[in-house]
Amino acid sequence: DLIALGEALLLPDDDLTLATVLKSPLVGLSEEDLLDLAQGRREKRLWAELWRRADENPVFGRAARRLARWSAMARHLPPHAFYQQILSAERGRERLVARLGPECEDAIDEFLAQALDDERENPPSLQSFLHAVSTSEQEVKRELEGGEVDQVRVMTVHGAKGLQAPIVILPDTVRPPQLRDAVVWHEDTVALPLWAPSSASADTVSAGARAVARQAMEEEYRRLLYVAMTRAEDRLIVCGWKGKRDPIDKGWFGHARAGLPAIAAEGEYGTLVHATPQEAALPDAKTVVEKVPPEPLPVWARAAAPREPTPPRPLAPSRPASEEPPVRSPLQRDGTDPFKRGVLLHRLLQLLPDMEPARRAEAGRALLARPVHALTPEQVEAWLEEVLAVLDDPEFAPVFAPGSRAEVPIVGQVTGPEGLQIVSGRIDRLAVSAKEVLIVDYKTNRPPPSSIDAVADTYIRQMATYRSLVASLYPGRAVRCALLWTDGPTLMPLPDPLLQGVGALP
Repeated sequence: DLIALGEALLLPDDDLTLATVLKSPLVGLSEEDLLDLAQGRREKRLWAELWRRADENPVFGRAARRLARWSAMARHLPPHAFYQQILSAERGRERLVARLGPECEDAIDEFLAQALDDERENPPSLQSFLHAVSTSEQEVKRELEGGEVDQVRVMTVHGAKGLQAPIVILPDTVRPPQLRDAVVWHEDTVALPLWAPSSASADTVSAGARAVARQAMEEEYRRLLYVAMTRAEDRLIVCGWKGKRDPIDKGWFGHARAGLPAIAAEGEYGTLVHATPQEAALPDAKTVVEKVPPEPLPVWARAAAPREPTPPRPLAPSRPASEEPPVRSPLQRDGTDPFKRGVLLHRLLQLLPDMEPARRAEAGRALLARPVHALTPEQVEAWLEEVLAVLDDPEFAPVFAPGSRAEVPIVGQVTGPEGLQIVSGRIDRLAVSAKEVLIVDYKTNRPPPSSIDAVADTYIRQMATYRSLVASLYPGRAVRCALLWTDGPTLMPLPDPLLQGVGALP
C-alpha cells in the first residue's frame, strides 16, 4: 500500500496503481465506489475522472483532496518525512492497522527504517527510494514468539523451532523429499565432488555417494517430523493431499500412520486418533467475565502534537552582544609589536601553569627565544619576568598551580533580562579547591584599564555569568574572579559586590 501510494503520486496516469491506492486502507474506497468511478467513466484517466466527480460525490471529493494534499507533500518532503507524515498526522497507520491487524506494524516500521537508511546513503528522492525498495531482495522475518489468541500462525518447521501452540496442523505430509542435487560428495581420504544427476547414470562409486546423501536427507527429514510433532500442546493434526504418483507411505504421513496403530484407534473416515482424555474435572466457571468495550480515546490523543518551540541560541559570554573596548592600535608602537607581545604572553599563560614552578622559567625562555619571534635577549627576560610575576601572585597562585585546568567549557542556564537563557562559554583558567573556586579570563591586545571602575560593563557581565554558572556547580564554595590583561601583563581581581550587582549577559 505504501509503495503503491508513492508510485501513484509520481505517475497519476497509471490507472491500475491509482485504483489500488483508492481501494487501500489509506484512502478507503469500497469495491462499489471504485466500480462506480471507473466503469463507463467520461474521462480517459482515472485521476481526471476522480476530480470531475469530486463535487457530486463526497466520497470522491475526500479522496481527491487527500491525494492532492499528499502529492504536494511528496514534492517537497524527503521520503522518510513524507511517509512519516502520512502515517502519523494523516492517520495512515491507524487505517492500515484497523483493516490489516497489528501485524502490519512490523512491515510499516521496517519500511520507515529503510526510508531513513536510504536518505543517509543517497540524495533524498521518492522515485529512487521506491525503486530501491521494489528491486531489493532483502527478506525481513517477523518474531513469532508469544502468539496472540484467535490467531493462526503459518510457518515452516525450521521457523517453528522453540515455539508451541495448543493446536498444530501439518497440512502437507504426503510427498517425501527428493534428492535433486546433481553433484554429490564422495567421502574418502579426500572429499571429491561427483557428477551423478540420476541413479541410471551413476557408476558404483557415484551410486554409493548418492545412497549416503539420500540417507542423510532421510534422517534430517525424520528429525524435522519430530520437531513438527512436538510443537503441539493439546492437539496434533497430520493430514495432506496425495497426487497420483505420490507414495503415501514415504512421507511424514506414512511415518505417522506406521507408528500410530500401536497407540491409536481408528476413528471416523478411517482416521487414526490417539487421545488422552481429561481425567480431572474442570473447575466450574461461577463468574462470567463480561467484556467491557474500551473507552473512546480522549480528544488530545487524536490531535496532532503541537510544534516544538525553536530552542534559543546559546549566549557566548566571550562574544558578548554589547560593544567591547577597542583593541590597541598596531600603529602605537614603542619599539615592540603589541600584537606579537599579546599573543606570546597569552601563550605563556596557557602553557606554563601546567608545569612545575621550577621549570617554568626555563620553558618560557625557550619559547620566547625561538628565532621565529625575533626577540632580543633583553625582551625575552623582561617579558618572561612579567609573566612569572603574574603566575606567582599570592592571591591567585592556586589558579596557575599544577592541577588547575585551562580552556574549561561550561554550559548552563542563567536568568537575564529576557528571562531564562542558555549560556555556552569557555573559561580560560579554573581552579577548584575544597573551599573556593578561582576563575581567570584572559584579555588580549586590549590596554588594561587604570582601575576596576574603568572596566567595560560587558566584561563585568561576562564574569558575573561565569560566576553564576560555577556557583551552581559548586554550592557552598566561594567563587572568586579576575581578569588577566596580557598587555602588561596585569592581574585584576574583581570584588564580589561588583559581580553580585549585575545580571547575566544581555
